[in-house]
Amino acid sequence: MAISERALLAGTTAAALWLGLAQPALAQAAGLPLRIVVYDYANVPPDVLARAQTVVSRTFAEIGIDAQWMDVASFTRAMPAEPAARRTFVASVVQVNVIPPAMHKVLGRKGSVLGGAGSSTRRVWIAFARIEQSAALAKADLGDVLGAVIAHETGHVLMPEGSHAVSGLMQHRIDPALIAQNRLSFLSEEATLIRAALAGDAR
Repeated sequence: MAISERALLAGTTAAALWLGLAQPALAQAAGLPLRIVVYDYANVPPDVLARAQTVVSRTFAEIGIDAQWMDVASFTRAMPAEPAARRTFVASVVQVNVIPPAMHKVLGRKGSVLGGAGSSTRRVWIAFARIEQSAALAKADLGDVLGAVIAHETGHVLMPEGSHAVSGLMQHRIDPALIAQNRLSFLSEEATLIRAALAGDAR
């Protein structure tokens, strides 16, 4: 449930060619809401974070999902007081934690892991310093790479555990050229699973 720097830099030409021919074609319904709150512990430059949010919003919009960004203050204000309602509310919001090197141990892995996702929660962790290094090595836009990793890890918390794919956004190895060309998408079967999870939230 994590993507590594090595994986980011080791995308294959075959995957790139396949994605160029096989973007998911989905009939779009009214966008299901996906609420996301960002805890920016790494002090990401505002323009980089805004670019990443644009990438995430566009990626989910392609499968009929409306990403609704919340800041920490609005998330806290919206928190119900009643314990059961509070648990339901928290479980319906993806919490993205962008962390500095001092917090990397929360990922549970060492080395070049760029992000991780809780297997039973809607919390994701993004190792920003490692993403900076990977984007520089790949000569890719930092906001684009950050957005791709956030979307990837968010996909994990909305799908069953072990949801890596052989192609598309959820592949373990992502070609940085595809990030630069905005050509990473969820596959149609992944879109179905994600929409089902969010439809369950709405119910």
